[in-house]
Amino acid sequence: MTIATDTGSNFIATGSIERANDMAAAMESAPVKCAELRGTDERLFGTFGRMLMPRLPGHTQPDPVKCGDYDPRPRSC
Repeated sequence: MTIATDTGSNFIATGSIERANDMAAAMESAPVKCAELRGTDERLFGTFGRMLMPRLPGHTQPDPVKCGDYDPRPRSC
């Protein structure tokens, strides 16, 4: 299995590499400053964040004003 990552510090940190090794996975970083390779992935994760995540139990709103008096604890997993 190969895990494709960005070159951000979170993804090249020792902990991330160790977890990938624990799963017998190889990590492959995208080339630096080559945004055209990441467009589809970024769009997919943006869609998940806007459309899927708010429908899952225990989701919290990123903006406290939008959250209002909603308490996610009773619906959390």
